[in-house]
Amino acid sequence: MYNKQVWKDEIPDLARPILDGSGKQKTDPQTGRPLFELVQEGTRITSTRLNTMEGGIEAAHTLVEQLAKELGGNFVAVINGVMGLQCSAQGLTVTWTAGVAYVGGRRFEVSAGNMPLNPTQGQYLYVDTDGIVKKTTSQATAKAGVLLFYVATDSSGVISSTDQRVNISLEEILMKLENIDVPEASLTEKGIVQLSNATNGTRENVAATEKAVKDAYDRGSAGINAAAAAQARADAAFTQANDGKGKVRTAIIGEKGTVEDADGDGIPTFDELAAGVKTILPNATADAVLDPNMLVVGYSGYDDGVKKAGQMPNRSAENHHMPGLEATVWAGDRFFIKPPRGFFDGESWVTAPVPWLVPNNIRAGVNASGVDGTLQEGVKYATGTIGIIYAQNSQPIDCGFVPKVFVVSGLVQGFDSRASTYIYQTADGIDRTDAYGGTYIYIVTRTMQQVMTVRANNADRYVQNVIWQAWG
Repeated sequence: MYNKQVWKDEIPDLARPILDGSGKQKTDPQTGRPLFELVQEGTRITSTRLNTMEGGIEAAHTLVEQLAKELGGNFVAVINGVMGLQCSAQGLTVTWTAGVAYVGGRRFEVSAGNMPLNPTQGQYLYVDTDGIVKKTTSQATAKAGVLLFYVATDSSGVISSTDQRVNISLEEILMKLENIDVPEASLTEKGIVQLSNATNGTRENVAATEKAVKDAYDRGSAGINAAAAAQARADAAFTQANDGKGKVRTAIIGEKGTVEDADGDGIPTFDELAAGVKTILPNATADAVLDPNMLVVGYSGYDDGVKKAGQMPNRSAENHHMPGLEATVWAGDRFFIKPPRGFFDGESWVTAPVPWLVPNNIRAGVNASGVDGTLQEGVKYATGTIGIIYAQNSQPIDCGFVPKVFVVSGLVQGFDSRASTYIYQTADGIDRTDAYGGTYIYIVTRTMQQVMTVRANNADRYVQNVIWQAWG
């Protein structure tokens, strides 16, 4: 239950200042304001009262989301007469427009986007409980969020699609709201309450009108005006104190001292000023030299009292892999890269292009800077990989020479083991071939050529993680 807090202003009696033992008026140690006896004590601001406000705000948000969930469920909202999140498919890609979706009572603003579709599969597009557009083959999973679109595909495009969006209108929500029975309000129950103009009543089941509030306001206006006058005088004294602090701060900094400002309001406390005085050192920077070219951009420092901004480029921030200016090699010893002038934080790299540093250029059994060689001396050799070959699709492979042995293998869709096939040329010049694990991957080129063509031979299964090797 929400406990209403009645807030009161603090009203000082300006004719009754609070004096210390010497007869001098006391001041607030935190604000510096003069202290008076109180006509009325103000309501204190505490974490408990502020947290009560936050709890009420949180409860209101929870109620709104619960009403959206109970009254509307999961749906796509209609904005200005247009229902968003309209989907369409082209080839094996589905796109959707921007829109607003309610999932489990929560409102999500969904941006326009697209995603690839799985070939030869029925799949649902939906907004999940995290507000992200996803796809699934399970209708139950899709209905747990906001169902948008159903599409069936073959190996290259869409066979059929259906718009699955639903929305709820304002009229439907109002009809549901009309059936809600609201009880009469009390101290323990929320509900309908009667209005009253009384300002001296004691009933606990009525609410004050604007007239009643104004009558009470008029009665307290004299006290409020007196408090405002006192506040104005206190504010003037507070302003004068702050002006004095600012002048002291300027003087300390002028003498090359530093003044902290912990709360960031531009007005230091007396303790911060006292600490700042201790930082003043005679000729603090007279013997120091600050070259801006040796200070990183974004930083600054003082040189004999003059503030200077850093000019050194931050190379690590510009590029994690910064290209070097020059590179050279001491044969059999080491590799040198000349970095550009600037700051490097020790976590980034300076690079130089070495396109020749590939396994095929390094003798087998030799490791050159982390690259293991595959070059067989006196024997031509080439190898490579192909990510995927779709069902009944072919892929040409340029070996760089006419091989005598050509081997290719890959992981077939739906199988744990790899299928492979090879073709080789016998000593008498006859080309022979064989296969292991079925004919899912097939060498189309039946005579040895520089460009060998392979094919995913099954009508329903693709082959992925393909590795080919050729020997001359």
